[in-house]
Amino acid sequence: MQHKLVVSDPESGKVEYEYAHLTVKLGQDWRGGNEGLRHLREVPEIYELVLDCAEIGPPGLRYLRDGPRLRGLVFKNTRLTDDGLRELRCVRGLELLRFRENTVSDAGIACLEAPELMWLIVEQESRITGRGLSVVKSMPRLLWLQLPRSRVDGPSLRSLSGLSELRFIDLSDTPIDDSALAHLPPLPKLDRLDLSGTRVQGPGIKHLVRQRELKELSLDGTGIDDTAVRELERLRSLIVLSLRGTQVSPKAARRLASRGLRTILIDEHVIRSDPAFGTRPR
Repeated sequence: MQHKLVVSDPESGKVEYEYAHLTVKLGQDWRGGNEGLRHLREVPEIYELVLDCAEIGPPGLRYLRDGPRLRGLVFKNTRLTDDGLRELRCVRGLELLRFRENTVSDAGIACLEAPELMWLIVEQESRITGRGLSVVKSMPRLLWLQLPRSRVDGPSLRSLSGLSELRFIDLSDTPIDDSALAHLPPLPKLDRLDLSGTRVQGPGIKHLVRQRELKELSLDGTGIDDTAVRELERLRSLIVLSLRGTQVSPKAARRLASRGLRTILIDEHVIRSDPAFGTRPR
């Protein structure tokens, strides 16, 4: 299946990265097993290979080492193990790695040698801790980091230092708290941060002021209340703020909107700030 991938600058709209690509999906009806993967060697380049089959395990991944140029790899319902991830060490040029419905641990993620990686997405609960997160130090091109329901803690966030291309971080439902945010280094292109379901209460928000390009922040289901509004007001670049399931009142949210936020989501309310009509609930 042919697709076209486009990455553009959120401000100017200028296209930074664009190409047509081939996606190959091996689903539950795949009957080739591990040995069938050897036929991928006949394909010169695949953008995204989706492995959605319980019959595929570490033996099959070995065929990827000297197979086609592979830009993206998605695991779903495979017999993925730490040993299997070790097979990916020799897969060069990998830009996207996505885990869906597969358990990932520190031992497996630490095996990765993917300096070209731009998207690291772990969608389900994982056993990844700060030790596993340290692998991103070797991924200078990383744009997108998604580790919800992982065991990442505050000190481990220092591993993100130097990732000058990083634009989105998802740490929802992790043990991250206010003190942890002090360890998040300034990231020059970070424009989206998801801290939903974390232990953030409010005082740590002051550390986000260092993220000068932060435009979208989600704090759904956290302990944030009206006392945090003062710190949120200091995030001058913020455009969209999600506070659903928090103790922030509509009155406090309207106060935030009056300071320039375009959209604030709070439970069943959507508060928008419009230069022509002022602040209004929707």
